[in-house]
Amino acid sequence: QRSIALPASALTRLGDKPAVFVVDSPHLRVLLRPVILGNSDVNSIAVTAGILPGERVVTAGVSKLRDGEKVTLLEEGQ
Repeated sequence: QRSIALPASALTRLGDKPAVFVVDSPHLRVLLRPVILGNSDVNSIAVTAGILPGERVVTAGVSKLRDGEKVTLLEEGQ
């Protein structure tokens, strides 16, 4: 089973289900998306369903975001 590894800081909740914020690139809005987790530990999570390879996932500050909120992307290293 394929999975995408993310830092544990990306994880939030949608009701009682695990979720992550995905950036809708054309509109620069974040979308709260439920995910299915595989093996995870304190530092990282393995997402087995709910996001696609290449999608941008918010990995920090998720507690301050709201579904549909507009964001600004920073290039890696900034």
